[in-house]
Amino acid sequence: MSENARLSDIARVNATVGLFGFGGGLTAWFFREMVERRVWLSYRQFLSGLAINQILPGPTMVNLTVFFGMRLCGPWGALVAFVCLLVPPSIAAIAIYTAYSHIPTTGLVQYAIEGVAASALGLNAATGIETIKRHRDWPTLTVAIAVFAAVAVLHISIPWVVLAIAPLSFLLFWLKGHE
Repeated sequence: MSENARLSDIARVNATVGLFGFGGGLTAWFFREMVERRVWLSYRQFLSGLAINQILPGPTMVNLTVFFGMRLCGPWGALVAFVCLLVPPSIAAIAIYTAYSHIPTTGLVQYAIEGVAASALGLNAATGIETIKRHRDWPTLTVAIAVFAAVAVLHISIPWVVLAIAPLSFLLFWLKGHE
């Protein structure tokens, strides 16, 4: 558990990310808060948590925030992180959906939605590029290229990619450790 993380801090970070994380890009925001700004986790701890939570069932961001909350403040941290990530934006979403159902989806509204989607794409790309910059070793690049090719180029289902890449990834990193 982190010595400098308090439940109130976890609540504030998760509520802020949940409420203002429009269109995705939450991984980048969590990275900035957890690793760079607050130094609650090391870069490797963050990536390990992200990797674990991407292969678990359920929404990755929910799993990730529960993981971080647990790591920082135990079960109470996990509960606070979960509730604060989901409840405030869920209430806001209900209000927005209610309003959205009463306005046309053309013109300025559509442009705003497309702008938010483009911003989310940029945030996710920035996280990927930052990861590649920090990990230039051959196993990381091999696994990353294999996953990208399987999903983006060959359109293989993600569960099959995970099942195939997991043993390959283990083998490559084991070989790297024995160089």
